[in-house]
Amino acid sequence: MLNKIQSPKDYTDFFATSKEYMEKVVKDTPQELLKILMDVFWALLMKINVPQDEAKELMEHMGARNMGYLFENVEKMDIQAERRNTQEAQKKWKQAEKKLEAAREEIDVSKKEAIAAREAADTAREEANTAKEEKVMIIKNTITNMINYFDNSGYTKEEIKVRLVDFISEKDLELYFEEIYNRTKR
Repeated sequence: MLNKIQSPKDYTDFFATSKEYMEKVVKDTPQELLKILMDVFWALLMKINVPQDEAKELMEHMGARNMGYLFENVEKMDIQAERRNTQEAQKKWKQAEKKLEAAREEIDVSKKEAIAAREAADTAREEANTAKEEKVMIIKNTITNMINYFDNSGYTKEEIKVRLVDFISEKDLELYFEEIYNRTKR
C-alpha cells in the first residue's frame, strides 16, 4: 500500500483506508515485515514533513499494532495544492525581492543625487565667495587709486571723501570699509 503512493490521490486514498482493514494488515504482518513497514512509513512521514514528535507517536501506535488510531487524526492533504501554494509563495517572494532591489537602487540614486546637489551647492558658495572677494578687491583698488589721485591733486581728506561719494556708490564704500575693518580686527 505504501509503495502505491505515487500521486496526491494515492496519498489521500491511503489515509482514507478503513481502520479495520489497516488493523487486519498489521495484525497479520510478521514482526520483521512490520519493522520494514515502519521504516518505510517513517521515511514517508519525514518526506511529507510531519513534525517528528507526531511521527514518533504514530510509529508507536503502529509498533503496538494499533493502526486504527494511526489514521484517526490525520488531516486530508492535497499535495498538488501544497505545491501550488509553495510555488505561489516563491513567486511572491521573488516579486518582493525584486521590489526590494528596486527600492535599494532608488535609494542609491537618491543618495548620489543628494551628494551631487551638496557638491553643487558647495561649488556655488565657493564661486560666490570668490566673486565677492574679487569685487572687494576691485573696489579696494579703485578707491585706493582714486584716493591717491585726489591726494596727489591737492585735495583735503574731507574733499576726497566727498569726491569718492560722487564716483562710488555708498554700498560699494560700505563693502570696502567693511573689508578693511574686518582685516584690521583679525
